[in-house]
Order: sequence, then C-alpha cells, then structure tokens
Amino acid sequence: MNRLRTSCKHLLLIALLASIASLFTCCNPNDKIDSSPSLRLSFSTDTVLFDTVFTTIGSSTRLFKVYNRNSHRISISDIHLAGAATSPFRINIDGQAGNSFTNIDIDAHDSIFVFVRVTINPNALNTPFICQDSLLFTLNGNHQSTNLLAWGQNANYIVADTHQPGLPPYKIIASKNQTITWTADKPYIIYGYAVVDSTAKLIIDPGARIYFHNASGLWIYKNGTLKVNGTIDHPVYFQGDRPEIEYADVPGQWDRIWINESNADNEINYAIIQNGFTGIQAETLDKPGTGKLIIHNTVINNMSGYGLLAKQYTVEAGNLLIYDSGINSLYLAAGGSYDFRHCTFADFWNQSLRSTPSVRLSNYYTSINASGNPVTMKASLSKAYFGNCQITGDKNEELSFDSDASAGTFNYLFDHCAVQTLATTDATHYNAFVRITNQFFPIPIDSVIPAVRNIGSLDIINTSPTPAILQNDIFGRNRTLDGKPDAGAIEFMVRKRK
Repeated sequence: MNRLRTSCKHLLLIALLASIASLFTCCNPNDKIDSSPSLRLSFSTDTVLFDTVFTTIGSSTRLFKVYNRNSHRISISDIHLAGAATSPFRINIDGQAGNSFTNIDIDAHDSIFVFVRVTINPNALNTPFICQDSLLFTLNGNHQSTNLLAWGQNANYIVADTHQPGLPPYKIIASKNQTITWTADKPYIIYGYAVVDSTAKLIIDPGARIYFHNASGLWIYKNGTLKVNGTIDHPVYFQGDRPEIEYADVPGQWDRIWINESNADNEINYAIIQNGFTGIQAETLDKPGTGKLIIHNTVINNMSGYGLLAKQYTVEAGNLLIYDSGINSLYLAAGGSYDFRHCTFADFWNQSLRSTPSVRLSNYYTSINASGNPVTMKASLSKAYFGNCQITGDKNEELSFDSDASAGTFNYLFDHCAVQTLATTDATHYNAFVRITNQFFPIPIDSVIPAVRNIGSLDIINTSPTPAILQNDIFGRNRTLDGKPDAGAIEFMVRKRK
C-alpha cells in the first residue's frame, strides 16, 4: 500500500511539472509568430553608403541590423534586392548569400545581420558616378526598405603579366626609349609592379591618383626616369587601392616606389605618398653614385617600414615632410650624397612598438642574398647636409649614426636645425643647433612647435639649388618675410580670428 501511495505521488509530481512546462511553453513569445498587420521592422540605418568603389573591384563589406522590437516572434515573408540579378549589390543574411530570401524568422526583441558588398561595372565616364538600389522587406503585408548607395569610379588597370624567380610579378608600362604620361582623367590601379624600363620615362600629370594593390609598387629600373609633376592645388597621390574610409590610416597596404640609378634626374614635386611599406627606396644596382632624386613639397606618411630609404644615392630635397614610420622616416644607408633643406622628419608611430630612431645615417648596409647569406654594401657618406630642418618624435633619441671606418668618409652637418637627440654635439657637425626634447608633432600639421620658431637661416635658402622653391613652405606660405624662417617644412602663421 505504501509503495502504491509513493508511486501515485510521483505520478502527480510528474503531471504537475508537465503542466507547468506546458504553461511556460504556451507563454513563450518565440513560439508564436505574430501576424498582426500593425507590426514594423526597425533598422540600424536607413542607407548603406559605400565610399568610392573602383569598377570591377569588389568593395569591403558593410553591415546593418534588422530588429524585431515586438513581443512575439515574426516571420519576414520576403527580402529581395529591387534590382534583382542585375543589381551591383550582393547580400548575405545570417550566412545565406543571394539577392532574394523568404521566410526569415526573428525572435522577439532580437535582430539579424545583413551584410552588403558591391561590385560596379565600368562605363564611359571618367568622373565618379552613383550606383544605387534598395533592399525590400515584406512583413505581414507591409513593405519597408533600406537604401543602398555607392560611388563608382572607372580606372586604368595595370596587371602584372611577367613572373620571374626572385622578382615580384610585374608589367612593363614604358619600354626602352618610350615616354608614357599618366593623366588625371582616371585613377591608375596597379596589381604587382609597374615597371619603367631602361631609357624609358614616366611622366605623371598634376592631380593624378595612383592606387596600389597589396604588395604592389612602382619600379623605375636602372636608366629609367620618373617625373612627378604635382602642384600645390593638384598634388599626385600614391596610396593603397582601398579608398574606403576605414582604410584611410592603415599602413602597409602596398609596397614601395623603387628608383634605381639613371643618367637623368628623377623628380617628384607635390606628391602625397601614404599607407605603404616604404615610401621611396632610391638605390643604385650597378653604378654606385650615378642616381639622383630631386624631391620637393612632398608628404610621405604612415609607412609601416621606411619613409625614404636611400643607398649610395644622391638626393636633393626641400619642403619634404615625412612622419609616422614604423622603422625610420629617413634611412641614409651605404653612403651617398644628400642635401635636405627645410625638411621635417617626425615619428609618432602608434601601430606597433618602434625601437628605431626617426633618422638614421650609415655608410654601410647589410642584407641577405638569395642563398641566405649576409651581404654588406659599403660606400662613403660624402655629404649629409641638413639645413633648417626638424627631427622629432616620441622618443628621447630620434637620431642615430652607424659608421664603418673601412667604408670611407662619414660627413654630416646639421645647420640651424632642431633635433630631438641626446648625442654630444660639436661645431664640426652642428651649427646653430637647437636640441629639443619631448616635443610633439602638432595637430593640425599646418602649425609648428615653439622650439623650431625663427631658428632658420636665410642663407640656407639663398644658397640652395632651388631658392625660389624654398622661399615658401610646403603649404605655399612665404617663410622669408621676417627674415627668420622656422626650421622644418612648415612655417608658423598666426591664424586670423573669424
């Protein structure tokens, strides 16, 4: 009898628990799909906007959320692109890709992710154009939509077609004795290396934009020539091929501009070179000391490696601003002859740990050859002149020297410069020198730190190879009016109150 009573109690308990579970199940808002015509969806944005997207190249992915802010589960009967299969946009909803979807359920007070990409077909326009579509939603007979908008841009595509062991993939864009001009009509998108062959010349017009894919670059082969003819109003841009806003400050997106020796001077005027590994690498391959680069009114910034790396080269620079490099803003390696006037080298790199100084001078360079063995290149540093320049950063020491007596001479002079260094200075290498410590590069960059004000010399401008260029700073502001130019590429100007 006791056993019977115990069994009955167990059965009653099980029945009671089942009833309670049934009650909670019936009350669970996610078990009932609400078909009320009054329900509406909510969206995290009403417009999915893409910045400039080059034709034939897919965009980065944008996402937005679709919310069910109601108290019961809903079922979206239809989601589709208004342009259907002809739309340049492609959709992925919670892992499903396509241009139309049916019966997408969302739990009460929950949401789903919608991912959007766009690939734009080229047309005959040189100027940017608009591509747009809508993503349409149907819930309980109600229709809602989200706008999709992208700016398309046609481009000139240069794709590597030659592969040789030990060399990056490349395409010759200017053959021997040929002159090629890149205009500002459409951007240039480079996959691999674009090569200017021996005795060929590449001229780049004001306002041209050159975009490089990952690990790509521009190679001016020995005895080739580069002429970049930017202006203050229409500079020439070199950068990665992702123009979306999220890539604006991402370093290392492309490789470098590589310039070898030439009988003609290579010239870069008013260029903005950004977001690569090395801005410019100028080096001789077979004839040390025969290459020359003239660079004026140019900005190199956000390089994961070097701003300007020169080996056994001749460089003449004025109004050059290099800032935020992962290794060195300026590395003069394996000797050469260099003249820098009114240049600024500033390193406040924050993408990773930087243990190297902003500026490094050396008369030797060690690299690893194809066999894995170290090879050292040595040459005299016959001249490293810095006049009215500024070297600064977020480290106590932003200047270093690597001298090998067997490599030859090691001549350098900082003349009316402001340098962040702990090095011992003497009259042989430092003239009218100002030591700066813990100085921060000003934001915005068209201003200057107090330590560099009025310490420059007019003689350094007047005795330069290009005094007319150095009379104005990198923004075109006259630095000679008061007879006391500031050190660096930027001249202080009092801002007028509005």
